[in-house]
Amino acid sequence: MEIKRAILSALVIGAVLSTVACTGRTETGATLTAGDLSPTTAPAVGEAGPVSWALYRSTNSLDPIKAFDTPESLPLTAMCETLLQQQPDFSIKPGLATSADYMNDHTLVLKLREDATFWDGSPVTADDVVYSLERNRDPKLGGYFSTSFNRVSTITVTGAHEVTISLTKPDYWLRSALSAMPGVVVKKAFAQAAGDNFGTPAGGIMCTGPFTYGSWNPGGNLVVNRNPHYWDKSKAALIPSVTFKPVPNDANLAAAFSTGDLDGYYIVGSSVYDELRKSPLINVKSGPSLITDLLAIADPKGPLADLRVREALSLAIDRNSYINQVYFGQASVPASMSNPGSWGYSKSVFKQTLGSQAPIKKDLSKAKSLIVEAGAKGKTITMAVASGIATFQVMGAVVKEALESIGLKIELKSIPLDKYNELYFNPAARAGIDIFPSINNPIAPEPAPFLSDMATPDGPYNFLGWTNPKVTDLLEKSRATEGDDARARLVAQADELITAGLPQIPLAHPYNVLYLNKKLTGAPTSYSYAAGAWANLIGKARK
Repeated sequence: MEIKRAILSALVIGAVLSTVACTGRTETGATLTAGDLSPTTAPAVGEAGPVSWALYRSTNSLDPIKAFDTPESLPLTAMCETLLQQQPDFSIKPGLATSADYMNDHTLVLKLREDATFWDGSPVTADDVVYSLERNRDPKLGGYFSTSFNRVSTITVTGAHEVTISLTKPDYWLRSALSAMPGVVVKKAFAQAAGDNFGTPAGGIMCTGPFTYGSWNPGGNLVVNRNPHYWDKSKAALIPSVTFKPVPNDANLAAAFSTGDLDGYYIVGSSVYDELRKSPLINVKSGPSLITDLLAIADPKGPLADLRVREALSLAIDRNSYINQVYFGQASVPASMSNPGSWGYSKSVFKQTLGSQAPIKKDLSKAKSLIVEAGAKGKTITMAVASGIATFQVMGAVVKEALESIGLKIELKSIPLDKYNELYFNPAARAGIDIFPSINNPIAPEPAPFLSDMATPDGPYNFLGWTNPKVTDLLEKSRATEGDDARARLVAQADELITAGLPQIPLAHPYNVLYLNKKLTGAPTSYSYAAGAWANLIGKARK
């Protein structure tokens, strides 16, 4: 189980939500539907000057196997490249590998580019690729993506430009993971020489991308510089450098944009959304993401262990009000557990099945009936919230209103953020807690692993202990199914059952939001920046 990634998902909550003020906002003038979203901005028309980019906190590591969140992934995707590459529309194309083909149910063969080089000019070898992939599997390194490789038996060099991954069981989810952080290729000799300092300010990193490691002030700015020897001249960077700056709060963010100290920022929610959207200096664009905003069910023996009570709570929540208050209109009401952005293949199949479902609609009458039927009227639901995070107060208020409207009570339990993280991996920390806010997403545009994590018996996010043998069977079959359309049908069926079973309660599908200086363009608006190219696409905007 990918436990360490589960632990740190709570930090994403703090990142995404700590910036949003508790405003009591009920409407916004910029509400979009998913159909209005564009995955990218207009192409750049020429070179531009240095760029300053905001991070919500300072970067902790530049080791790809420990890149679980934006302050790590954003600098890394500027500098490093994956075997397969996620595109702004979440399709997957060749990267450092020209192909990744399943020869049979137990063999995945990677054909590598022959012209790719590291920053120092040395060629990328099959040995470098094997080393990079094996780092994900080494328990001593403490990487966050070991689950992606839990069916791998061996990774071996089988040719001058070929790597073969042998599997213990069929795994057609693995290929998509190679388009995310688990698929980043680093130079073996450099990483071995750096030892424990690899990915730190003292040790640095060696990759293949359009920017190179420049400087890093721990707790402060991190600078990447254009790679003058980048092997792919057609995708060379149009800007000389990117300086990543930690910006701790929204007041500082708005001021930095207004003075020109910042040029760009990716964030899901921000209290200065409307202010910056109206700025003459900034373009604000919303794009698709992979994220689902959830209420995690924590107690397998509490009132919410009864599906009728979970369904009643879900039906009582005013999601439109929630989206306007928390995301300033930049999210959609879910019809499925998985975000439509994660449907990176066979989109027509997913749309036909899940896309045709009606968004979850508030229905107090039905919710009240379910509570009476369950004999739950008057019971108390305990909700954990992270102290010091204003948006959790909004969440608490929305849930409180929903519960009280159907005859239930709520107790809010404030927990320090560092302790809040323990809710993800320590059952003892969840004792006495019925629900807590969570945000999660797959690492690649394949929703099946995300669904499996919350809805199979040994899933690391299945805190409720929810089980449905049909779901387990559908997901297992999907993992063993090569054809995209057939696999998508299986995953969509599982999603329908999980959405109905509510092992977690989906609240919103947030959009990704890009803030970009109007003098610049080219950046993706989608969440693809977390795994794919973005900084080298930025350049001068047409006047």
